[in-house]
Formats: sequence, C-alpha cells, structure tokens
Amino acid sequence: SSIFFNGAKAERAFRRHVLPGLGMAMPSLCRLPSTSPANAGTGFAQKLERWRLVADDADATRGPLAAPPRTVWPQLQTAGARP
Repeated sequence: SSIFFNGAKAERAFRRHVLPGLGMAMPSLCRLPSTSPANAGTGFAQKLERWRLVADDADATRGPLAAPPRTVWPQLQTAGARP
C-alpha cells in the first residue's frame, strides 16, 4: 500500500509515531509539498500539479489510500516528489 504526506512534518510524525508499530510490510511512502501557505518556496501551480497526480489516480471504489497507485508514482518522481 502507499501513504502520501502533506509535507515533511507529517512524514516525520508518521515515521516517528506510527511506522514503528505497524507490524506489516513497509508501505510505499511519498512526501508531497505542504499545502500550507507557509510553504512559499513551492508555488500553488506546482503544488496543485503534484497533488492532482495523486487525486487523479484515486478512484471512488478504492479511495486514495486503500491500494497502491497504479500509475502515479513514476509521474510524482518526475514532478519532484520525494519517496
């Protein structure tokens, strides 16, 4: 399965507090740019492009986190997301 994070702080919190107790295979982790206005280093259009790749890949039958994305990971890497 895959987990997407809204910025570095969310990813750090997950790795510190959740990941050690999961007791399952390591999910694919992907940090997306924070949607916070404080993240001024990344423009709105660039944030939207990266987040849209995830949203477009999630369909109503499985939800965004229920199964690994079929096509989004290679596109996110091209768009600059960090695993």
